[in-house]
Amino acid sequence: MFSGELGHHSTRVGRHSRRRRRKRKRKQEQRSLALAHAGGTGSIGVGIQVHRLELAKGYDGLLRGMPEPTLLLGVYRVDGPHVRALGRYLYRFHGPEGFPSKVLPQEASAESLVFLPSTDSRVVLVALAVEEDSGRGIQALYAQLEAGEAMLAWTDDDVAPVPTHLFELSDSAMKPDRGYPVHLLLGDHDPNAQLRGDDWIGANVLWTRISPKRVNHRLHFVSSDGRNDWTAELALTVSSR
Repeated sequence: MFSGELGHHSTRVGRHSRRRRRKRKRKQEQRSLALAHAGGTGSIGVGIQVHRLELAKGYDGLLRGMPEPTLLLGVYRVDGPHVRALGRYLYRFHGPEGFPSKVLPQEASAESLVFLPSTDSRVVLVALAVEEDSGRGIQALYAQLEAGEAMLAWTDDDVAPVPTHLFELSDSAMKPDRGYPVHLLLGDHDPNAQLRGDDWIGANVLWTRISPKRVNHRLHFVSSDGRNDWTAELALTVSSR
């Protein structure tokens, strides 16, 4: 009887100890991020992992078979009015056998970025969904992802749409840690109006503050004709280094 009570007590103490360690670790990470964000020497790590693409509907034109889904990501740091590219990525997915279905990236995704933040740094992610035919449009979009300062985005929720620069994203325009389907201008180029060689599906934008987190996101894309309805499932991680 005594040994059983002792074992139960030891288990309870062990659980409390693990909780205390996790709590200390979270506090230490928060302090490290706060110091880094205040302009200290600490660096910030941003991790991205694309899990899968959920295809509710898909269309590649009459007699052209199944769509070839492609996702492009641009990751940016925003410091005041300045937007700098941290990385850009291209993901091709395995072809679906029917609809609805979920397909995996052809290559495993585990991207990692590190940068030294300023006092007002934020991270912005821009995702573009494209149905690939020739690949020429994808090449053009990939090149344009480097110029984050030239991008303008707005949602259909706006009564009077006002194109917004990435550095202007705020709680009033688009809340943090939430993906928004958007209309996008890349400089003076509207990919929805013209994309040579490939088919434009849609764009999504999300931004986050510099604080420790790992958030799973579902980014929704619907083509203007409604025939392609895709959702990218990915995780965004922010941590101190």
